[in-house]
Amino acid sequence: MMIGLGHTPLILFTLVLLAFGYLSPKFLEPGNLVNILIQSSSIGIVATGMTFVLLTAGIDLSVGSIMFVSAVVAGKMVLAGLPLSFAFAVILLVGLLCGAINAFFITRLRVMAFIVTLATLYIGRGFGL
Repeated sequence: MMIGLGHTPLILFTLVLLAFGYLSPKFLEPGNLVNILIQSSSIGIVATGMTFVLLTAGIDLSVGSIMFVSAVVAGKMVLAGLPLSFAFAVILLVGLLCGAINAFFITRLRVMAFIVTLATLYIGRGFGL
């Protein structure tokens, strides 16, 4: 079996994993690997959603800002003493609302997706602060 260019990312990932494991013996411990998975899970969820956007030749620059606004809203709600389940439901609605606004401008008003999501990116940054 020949190894082609399609396997390059997997080979590089394996080499980096082995290098970090060699440089720091604690890197490959189960607790550390679980910690890495927990910390990168939100990025993985967003990346999965962005995969579908890119597969349809779309672009969405606002994903990070919407995630930031959702985190700020959740943090404020938790600090106010509201239940986590309620905060979770609200941030899902915040993300849904932002996506619906983007979709309205792109599909109904025919504004380019790049422009709409760039504007949403900066609006999200402003709200987050």
